[in-house]
Amino acid sequence: MHNELFDLKIGDEIINQISKVYFKYTKPYFRGLVLHGSALKGGAISNSSDIDFKLFLDDEIFRPNGTLPMDIYIGINKGLSRINISPFSYIQCDAVPISKLGEMIGLVKGSYKLISGDISIKEPTNSQLKNEAIKHLENVEVVPEYFSGLLDSGNNRSIRLLRLLTTQVSPVLYHVATLTSGDGNLVWKLPKNEVLSYLPYEIGNRSKVFYEKLFDFYNKIDSDIDIIDLIYSGYLILLEVTNWYGKKY
Repeated sequence: MHNELFDLKIGDEIINQISKVYFKYTKPYFRGLVLHGSALKGGAISNSSDIDFKLFLDDEIFRPNGTLPMDIYIGINKGLSRINISPFSYIQCDAVPISKLGEMIGLVKGSYKLISGDISIKEPTNSQLKNEAIKHLENVEVVPEYFSGLLDSGNNRSIRLLRLLTTQVSPVLYHVATLTSGDGNLVWKLPKNEVLSYLPYEIGNRSKVFYEKLFDFYNKIDSDIDIIDLIYSGYLILLEVTNWYGKKY
């Protein structure tokens, strides 16, 4: 695989800028900001991968439907838009009521970083991670609902489908590796390229092809990779995973 895939991690300066924005607009209700995912662990893909955060806030700021006040959304979005996050593609953040923290399975040590705040993050056991893997792999959608967007055309719609697909494929591979390795606490703190070595041959091979094509698509000006073929390559991973899981479990 491309060496460039192995080296990309987020720098402290970008983290600090992002953290200040979230804190500024949620200060009265702020409890903690957690960075997780490939931007922290490594294995991110230039111009494709996102920067993942969880923003923990007091319950009272959330509306009944789980959303935040509009002025907070607007303020944060404008603030984040001024930050140069290159070579990452975008910032993704889940706002979580602090009361939900105790209900979460937790995050694996080494797979996250508490950027600010004083919250305590639970760390799951291997047994819990195995159960989570089984639950997710039993319900993998080989043809997810968003694939219906392939009936449409224009205005970069296929790019959006590809982004949704990449966010689905990655955790699926970690769940598979959790089962094959028997050590989810090891797997979930590894960068994506190292996780591939824990996958069954066919799944690992298809994944390598997919991520190499994904890198070329986003980073090589003269790339002749067709985005629909790339989406199909991701679909084949999901298909291979369901076939493997059906035979093994």
